[in-house]
Parts: sequence; C-alpha cells; structure tokens
Amino acid sequence: MREQIDDAVEKKRAQAVASTGLAGMDASERYDRITRAAQETFGVMIAVVNLVDDEAIETISPQPDGHKWISPFGTAFCEYTVRQDHILMVPDTAEDDRFRDRSAVVENGIRFYAGIPLSLEDDTAVGTLCLLDTAPRTLDGSEEDRLRAFGGWAQQALRDSTDRTAHTIDVSRATLDAFRVRDLQIHSLDLPWGDTSGDFHTHATGETLVNASLGDVMGKGAHAGRLGSLLAAGLADVDASPRMSLTRAQSAVHDTLDSEDAFVTVFHAVIDADADTVRFVDAGHGLSVLVRRDGQVLRLHSSDLPIGLQDVGAGWDELAVGLAVGDTLVSVSDGVLDLYDGTLAGLDALAADLRESVDVPRFLDRIVSRSTEEPPSDDVTVLVVSRVAE
Repeated sequence: MREQIDDAVEKKRAQAVASTGLAGMDASERYDRITRAAQETFGVMIAVVNLVDDEAIETISPQPDGHKWISPFGTAFCEYTVRQDHILMVPDTAEDDRFRDRSAVVENGIRFYAGIPLSLEDDTAVGTLCLLDTAPRTLDGSEEDRLRAFGGWAQQALRDSTDRTAHTIDVSRATLDAFRVRDLQIHSLDLPWGDTSGDFHTHATGETLVNASLGDVMGKGAHAGRLGSLLAAGLADVDASPRMSLTRAQSAVHDTLDSEDAFVTVFHAVIDADADTVRFVDAGHGLSVLVRRDGQVLRLHSSDLPIGLQDVGAGWDELAVGLAVGDTLVSVSDGVLDLYDGTLAGLDALAADLRESVDVPRFLDRIVSRSTEEPPSDDVTVLVVSRVAE
C-alpha cells in the first residue's frame, strides 16, 4: 500500500489535524450524540468519530469511562477512508485482503466496516465517521445516503470545533429576558460566541398555553443566524401540538437546509397552565432536563434526528411530562456543556447549580460567571420554564 501514498498529502493532513487542536480532547456531547444516533439508526454495534493524521487513528467519540483509543496505522481501516472522497464499505472484512489480518478483525472480531471521510473547509480530510459490527453486512442505497448525511453532521461539528479560536466570549453582550404567564415563569439567557449566534429560542402565549423552543444550528455566523431566525419564526405561533408546530417549521426551511447541507437540533415544548403538563418534541437536541421540586432530574429527549437529517414525512415523537409547582424545565445549547465537562454529565451539574441558586436569575448569573471563568467554544443559550405558586 505504501506505493499508493502521496507523502505530501499525508504531511498536509497531519498538519491540518494538529491545527484543529482536537488531538487528545476529552469526551464531548457534540460528537457523542452523533455516534449514539448513528449506532441506533444503522443498528450497528459501534459508531465512532476519529481523527486521522499520517500515522495513527484517534477516536474522539465515544470515550467510555474517559478511555481514549489510539490505533496505529495497520491495525484498523480509517487510513484508507481518509485517502478517498467517498464511503469506504467493507461488507466482510475477513474476505478482504487489505484487512483480514488486521487486529481489529483478528483480535476484536470486526467483520463489517463503513466509513466516510470528514474534511476541513479546504477539503483536507482529517477524520472519519465509521460504522462497525461483528457480523458481515452491507448498506443499501438509502442507507449510504443516510451515512453521507450523518457524515455531514459530524463534519460540521468538527469544523465548528476547529473554528473556536476565532472569537472569545464577551460576557458584556449577555442578554437576559423574563416574563410571566399566570403561574409560569419563563427566563432566557443569550450569550453569543461570535458576531451572530447560531442558537435561537422563542416563546409565545395563548389563553392557557405557552410554547417555548430552543435550537442550535450547526455552524456559526450570519448563515447560522439566518437559519435560526427562520426556524424561530416558524415555531413562534402557539399550537397545542408541538409535533405539528415542528412539522410546519421543518417544511418551511426544508429547501434552505437541503441546499446548504445544514442541520438544526431543536427542543420545542408546549406547557398547559391549566393542566400542569408539558408536551414536547426533541429533534436531536437532547440537552433539556426537568428538575423536580424534590431534586429529581429527568432528561427530556427522544430518538428523533436533527432537522436536516429527519425525513420530512417521518413526523416527530411527541412526549409528555408533568410540571408541578416548584418544578423547573431547563433547555440549553451545547455551549453550556463547555462550562462543565462537555458531556451529558454536565446536565446533572447544571441542575445542581439550579438547586443551589435562590432563584432563576441567580442561576443565570452563575452561567454568565462560568462563561468568564471557563470560556466556552460556542454560543451559550439557556431557556428556563418554572411553575411557581400564584
């Protein structure tokens, strides 16, 4: 294989990987939610996001129990994947002369591999999104299309992460808002990372209904801000069914998202002031919790994918939970997790900060303070809905 390698290209990729600053990174929900969704969507044993330089493959997601996997070339598959611009699929690794003797096959029993290269803005491939299983299989045409879409999601997350040094958080730009509807209080915090935020939130009220949304456009700057504004406008009307609201918003931005290969995670809830219930949909967001009065923390999420990945005709799972007096619903963007450990465990720490604060404004002050102490690499957006005694 060595004679097929362009040493100049290998050197360029190694330099590009080093420039990302991602080598040796700790676990991050930005990537973990992608690999979790890919594993479930494709029904495979393992889904991973890797960095690939000129001599080794480093898995950045998942990192179970903080374990970092680094595999030298010659043991796995991804050094092949980054040297092409399309999906590498190996239906049966034991029947492929390139891979049958590699330790991933011989020692770990991997029999199926499908991977897609992930590149930076200059098209230098620096990573891969891979599917692996212990049984031979293949992907049909629609599954290959879906893997390309997942690759686009992972690639955008990678590009966003490598762009993190271009700006710093300016806490003086933090915007706080609050209003009350009967016994429901809604608070929000916006702290943009760059000139324009790719996060958005919206809320509106009807006679007894309050809707509240938080979303995160993959990307930064004016492009992300424009898409966020379009979706926020589409979710602003109060509807008793969050499923229908998100379906309409998805249809309104479908052509724009499709033409720009964009993805948006969204949490959209409708709270009934009379019935003490919250109905919600979660489009690949997964960063919302219900903090009960007794301290119990319930993560609100579903298996739906982000807008841009979820099929337009597939619909959305609508779920419901109670919101009693003293309960608080909190939804955040992934920039907030940067203020903790970057993983889903940060949601528990976030809930602890809420419980230790005398009220929601003090809680949001804590978030702003954390943004000063541990500057995040993304927009910081928080939406809080709490039920208080009238």
